[in-house]
Amino acid sequence: MCGATSRRGRWTRPSGGQAASRASRAPLVPVVIALMAVGRPDAFPIRLLSVLPPTASPIMLTRLVVGQVTWWEQVLAIALLAAAVWIMRLVAGRIYRTSLLLYGKEPSWSEVWRWLRTQ
Repeated sequence: MCGATSRRGRWTRPSGGQAASRASRAPLVPVVIALMAVGRPDAFPIRLLSVLPPTASPIMLTRLVVGQVTWWEQVLAIALLAAAVWIMRLVAGRIYRTSLLLYGKEPSWSEVWRWLRTQ
């Protein structure tokens, strides 16, 4: 993320409010893609995005309303979502165990990546 320039011409980090504003826009991307799916719900990119966990909920719902979705696509979307939840639970457990229980502090991003690679 690039921040604005200060009076001296140096780059500054965005404030907490600016960073939160940028991060809060990220969940809107699947919704915008779902709006595009209304026109062509059976296009291959839309079908692919409707089973991937980050974009499945808005796009699959749009496809269910607008077009026909085969039963195996619905089962595949649910299975991939369950697998993603399980994997994220394992990752979160590793981060919690390593950072809070061993070191007693919140980890930096570089520490998180190092712990995930070593365990």
